[in-house]
Amino acid sequence: MSVEKIREEALKRIPQDPKERQADLRNPEILATYVKLRDPTDPLNWMIMGYKGTNKDELSIIAKGEGQFDEFFEEIPEEKPVYMFLNYKFGDTGRNKSVFMSYVPDSLNGLTKARVVGHRGDVENFIKYMHISWHCLSLEEIKESELTKMLLKAGGANYSVQDDNKGDFSSYKTQTKNFYSVKDKQTAVKAVYNTGPLSVTPCDISGRAMVAAQSDFKKNTSAFFKGEGS
Repeated sequence: MSVEKIREEALKRIPQDPKERQADLRNPEILATYVKLRDPTDPLNWMIMGYKGTNKDELSIIAKGEGQFDEFFEEIPEEKPVYMFLNYKFGDTGRNKSVFMSYVPDSLNGLTKARVVGHRGDVENFIKYMHISWHCLSLEEIKESELTKMLLKAGGANYSVQDDNKGDFSSYKTQTKNFYSVKDKQTAVKAVYNTGPLSVTPCDISGRAMVAAQSDFKKNTSAFFKGEGS
């Protein structure tokens, strides 16, 4: 998607006449920064939005940068509510994962918490494209190890190749072989051959529709029913 298309779509998600208690995202820097984060050719990696003015609903960019998680984490204010968007390089291949986060300190009073949590949906709707959405009540929760766990869980199977087993799949092959060996034994179908004389229950086949005439059928099977066939 082109940068212009990204900008056009994002602008539509910003209410130009926000209602009371609705997040005000009209600050031009918010849109410009978001577009940069969505542009794969731009080095910008993260942004943090918070409340700076007297308007309790108005949001603005309070920090942004091109660094990785450590730089981003250092800029999160300790006791102020913020909304964050991070392009996190994930896994051995450095795949980019879009992470939306909200931080609402538990120390805030009830009215402020309610207002900020109410704004969270508005901001998330504006961000729209993300791999995970993470809501935190303390800085202690915001750890890179925790973020990695959440991304692994959201992505399903873990295909990361660690340094200590890179290129060595012998253990995997052995486990797979053992697994299917057990399954083969459990599901094996054995043929049992009856070596003794067959015992049959006579049945009347007269009156049933057949391709061959009944007389031919009886003649061809008479030896079998007498115990002479095999």
